[in-house]
Amino acid sequence: MNRVLVVDDNADIHEDFKNVLNPIDTESPKLKELSSELFPENFSEENKTPNFDLAFSFTGEIAVKMVSEGLKNNKPYSLVFVDMRMPPGIDGLETAEKLMEIDENIQIVICTAYSDHSWTGISSRLSSTDNFLILKKPFEAIEILQMASSLCEKFRLKKSVEEQMQKLINSNEIIRSQKIKAESADKAKSTMLSNVSHELKTPLNILLGVNEVLGSSELSDQQKQLLTLSNKSGHQLLTLISNLLDLSKFEAGKEILDNKNFSSKEFFNNLFQTFVFRADQVSVKFSTDVAEELNEYLYSDDKKLNIIFSNLIDNALKFSHDASVDVNVSKEKHQSSDMINLVYKISDTGIGIDPVYLENIFGSFTQEDSSNSKEYPGVGLGLNIVKRYVDLLKGEINVSSSKGVGTSFEVALPIKIGKKVIKVKESKTEDDVEKNIENFKILLVEDNEDNVELMKIFLTKVKCEMSIAFNGIEAVELFKKDKYDIVLMDIMMPKMNGYDATLKIREYEKSMGVKRTPVYALTAFSKESDLTECIEAGCDEILTKPIKREMLLSKLQELQN
Repeated sequence: MNRVLVVDDNADIHEDFKNVLNPIDTESPKLKELSSELFPENFSEENKTPNFDLAFSFTGEIAVKMVSEGLKNNKPYSLVFVDMRMPPGIDGLETAEKLMEIDENIQIVICTAYSDHSWTGISSRLSSTDNFLILKKPFEAIEILQMASSLCEKFRLKKSVEEQMQKLINSNEIIRSQKIKAESADKAKSTMLSNVSHELKTPLNILLGVNEVLGSSELSDQQKQLLTLSNKSGHQLLTLISNLLDLSKFEAGKEILDNKNFSSKEFFNNLFQTFVFRADQVSVKFSTDVAEELNEYLYSDDKKLNIIFSNLIDNALKFSHDASVDVNVSKEKHQSSDMINLVYKISDTGIGIDPVYLENIFGSFTQEDSSNSKEYPGVGLGLNIVKRYVDLLKGEINVSSSKGVGTSFEVALPIKIGKKVIKVKESKTEDDVEKNIENFKILLVEDNEDNVELMKIFLTKVKCEMSIAFNGIEAVELFKKDKYDIVLMDIMMPKMNGYDATLKIREYEKSMGVKRTPVYALTAFSKESDLTECIEAGCDEILTKPIKREMLLSKLQELQN
């Protein structure tokens, strides 16, 4: 219902508006005449009947109160017809001013037989002239009906737009709130994954470190076999942790490429050698072929390439017991002269995949059949990580399979032709490295006693003096008392963490004007933000757990030299 208010000090004018806008006899000849002029012949009869809720006021003051009450009760007036001259009290223009202050959407028509005010004067006094019209007396009934119909519809549309805008504002607020919650949940998840990674990698660091030390000693064939199995399990766990962290990076949008030059021959030799023993264990004939024309050096993210290709081989071996796995690496011409299309194809004669499952094969935590998880262990992340990395490298991956026959994956990656890698000549054996390190003072900051013992074992044959601090506070105190060649700083520790301890060491060096001591972070964290924080705290290098003995000795030799 359109609410219309008529403000005039003449009661006869009230009756005139009532007869035009809300006649008792809707079939009167006068109304039919007006309707035929206003509406087309094909307009429905029910829509030709005006729908107005009329109210009347003899003064502007009462009109202002009525409009205010209507708005307060959520029953606003759509339109007000106001007489210009209404003695005594406020005139029509002042009434219009006050009404617009109450409701900026209200439509107002000033009815006047005189030119009391210029248009410039009127527009300067009103907050808006878009909602304001002047109707010259005497006026025709059709003018009243036409204005009432169009202005009430205009009011309705404006209110509708405002309501929709408010809904959009509310929706945006809800979305913003949900976004904040999602970001908070994502941050909590990343923190949890980072902490879980740290807790898992700490014992894993010891397990693989001990295995590395044992591997350099004399062992019987059976002991070597047991050590190989232990290493295999340890590296499988490390791969799972890495996959979970990679997935977390992708979901956070923080995964980036780290391109560098590398030898394609060395890359694929190392890749395939990793799986030779595994293939023998599951009685799989594992054959590989790398095209001779493949460029000797490539420029790409070799770590991510290794993850892609390793996961595909790992999957093929897992589902191909007593079968065969064939890997073929070739190149195709790229439209750019300094690039190639590297084509990596792996085919197996394993159990195959039902075509129904192929559509979702690259989904997270996806396996063809959950019952397979007992016979073929895994959490279903490998192929999801593969697909994400292929997309990151702007490549393509396709799969074809037949149940009971086998599966084939083909990866095509655009890769830049690399430059020759010049390697620094390294010592031939760990014994040589150990002999080159002498008179070295090391401050080891580590809260885990097992890790401390492992580091001692790593450095048994090295001529060095090692001091131990079990938290950041102890580390800073020991650093102030003595001079060290290197500080090996764990990050997650009680009382004071490695970040804060490193900052205090750097502050102390600056205040004393002494030479900067190398600080190497020892961390199980691998998130980019964590590694960045290590550097910002003042660490010179980051050694990610699990730490290899060979790598640690190599770093110490670099400093010695």
